[in-house]
Formats: sequence, C-alpha cells, structure tokens
Amino acid sequence: MKKRSLRLLALVALAGGLSFASGCIVTEDVYYGDIEVDWTVEGVADSSAACDAYGIDHWVVEVTGPEVFDLTYDCYNDAWFTDTDLWDVEEGTYNISVVAVDIDGFELAALSGTAVSIDDGGVDQLPFDFIDSDFP
Repeated sequence: MKKRSLRLLALVALAGGLSFASGCIVTEDVYYGDIEVDWTVEGVADSSAACDAYGIDHWVVEVTGPEVFDLTYDCYNDAWFTDTDLWDVEEGTYNISVVAVDIDGFELAALSGTAVSIDDGGVDQLPFDFIDSDFP
C-alpha cells in the first residue's frame, strides 16, 4: 500500500507542477487603434475670435478608458483637434471630454462623448461643437 500511495502522491505532485508551469506562460495580446477628437465653437475651428469672445485660454481633452490622457491645447496657437495624440491607444471604449478653460484655470464649458478604439486600420472620429449657450 505504501508504494501505491507514494506513486499516487508523485503523480499528483507532477500534475500540479505541470499545471503551475503552464499557467506561467500564458500571454494576452493587446491591440491598438486610433481616435481623433476635434472641436469647434459655433461651427468654426481654430478661431481666435472665439477665444477672445468667451475668454478661453486653452482646451483640455480628458480621456478615460483602458488608458488615461489629459491633453492641453492652447486656444490661440494650437489646432483644435488631437491630431495623432490618440493614435495607437489600447483597444476599448473611451469617455472623452473637451473642456474650455480660462487663464485662471476655471472651466468655462465642457462637452463629453464616447469613442471606441478598434484595431481595424480606421480612425474613430469624435467631433464636438460648442454653442453660445454652453458658455456662462
């Protein structure tokens, strides 16, 4: 009986060791896609007149999802879109807000939406259009 018990114990130990070892080599693929966000005020992009009229100093694009980003764009000198800043982001759903901020750092207006990054060769575009009533 002892030999049988030892053999059984040896087999259990071997099986346990093999299952542990196989668990260590599991890998997970991560895929990446592209998102582009653009925004306008009353249908016009890159408008220094809108920056002056509403007191906007800069824009903040807040992105949460599989990855997190806080991107800042100058109201007067930067184009009003994310260009390639959100390309090659991990696949998944992202909540995105574009926030107009004054020179003192106070939020003037914000719009939010959702974009999906998929590894399909395309770009998921998310446009926002601020209107007069969005501002104080």
